[in-house]
Amino acid sequence: MPRYFCSLPNTKRGGRIPELISDDPVAIAAFIKKWDIPGRGVYECVSILKPGATRGSLETVDQLSQIHNDIDLRSLATPEFDHVNKLRKELTRLLCGDPMPDHAAALLRVVGSHNSKYGEPRLCQVIRPGEPIDVTEIEELVDLLADRPLFEPLPKTNGHGRAKGNPRSVSDSGPIDVDMRLAAMKFKGPGNSAVHTTQLQCSAAMLRTGIVLEEMVRTVLEATRAAVDDDAEWNWRKEELKILRLGADFIRKNPELTNLLPDEWRQPFETALAQGRRPDIGLNPGGFYVRAWKTKAAENGNDDNGDNSNNSDQRGTKQSKGNQPPPPLLPAAQPWQGDT
Repeated sequence: MPRYFCSLPNTKRGGRIPELISDDPVAIAAFIKKWDIPGRGVYECVSILKPGATRGSLETVDQLSQIHNDIDLRSLATPEFDHVNKLRKELTRLLCGDPMPDHAAALLRVVGSHNSKYGEPRLCQVIRPGEPIDVTEIEELVDLLADRPLFEPLPKTNGHGRAKGNPRSVSDSGPIDVDMRLAAMKFKGPGNSAVHTTQLQCSAAMLRTGIVLEEMVRTVLEATRAAVDDDAEWNWRKEELKILRLGADFIRKNPELTNLLPDEWRQPFETALAQGRRPDIGLNPGGFYVRAWKTKAAENGNDDNGDNSNNSDQRGTKQSKGNQPPPPLLPAAQPWQGDT
């Protein structure tokens, strides 16, 4: 049964992500030994992948072998899967766990490797091994704890909605309910119900939980159509491109998520990152494709982490002829046709 392993740098940066999909203990041990070094972490997917899988994502998950919780989904096909995922979410809440890896394709550090992200390397280990239990025992624990979490989160200390040194969530206000936000989206709606704000935050939240780029775009685009009653005045092809670019920009800032890109896009995307360029999604008569720009920030050695998307709602993104971008520096990859 194939398992997914990867090595990620402690500080986000572009470049190739070392990966291994294997069930060979010798190959797995060699990979962990090679990449368990200061400045990097070794991770494995919490689930067993499907035979022949080439990447770790929700779409390639075959089996849930454990219920995990990191203290510091979309449905596949069965009600049992949904039920186990709901129980894990409840445990995450009650144990004050990190919500970021609270999904079936999450990456957790390999036991026996070292965490050097916060200073001196520390051994990743199981504090107290447990015996296999029935899912009904988890249900009883959740019912017993009810609304009484076992721990108290650290107070906000730096004015940014999180304690200094703690992982950053998708938004400073905490995890968002994607389904609720998409359903509440309105054209020029108040607060965070506006189309662009909803697209921006929901696309990031979905990608962070392991949903692949194509599925994220399809879901957000359908919700946008519903929010404006499929208004014929909207240019839906350009709207799809806009959502694709939001997703690509989030993946650029979080390169450990490049496995969520279509297989034919991943290599040119990672090549652009390694070259210090800004990968982007373009549209030509053949469909969508990956391109890359040499930005001023890259020339100056700075990473532009700002959101350069238009932050106002508008029908059909328009671009004047006098404001066309320069030609891309990376050849187009195999186009993805997307929805028409």
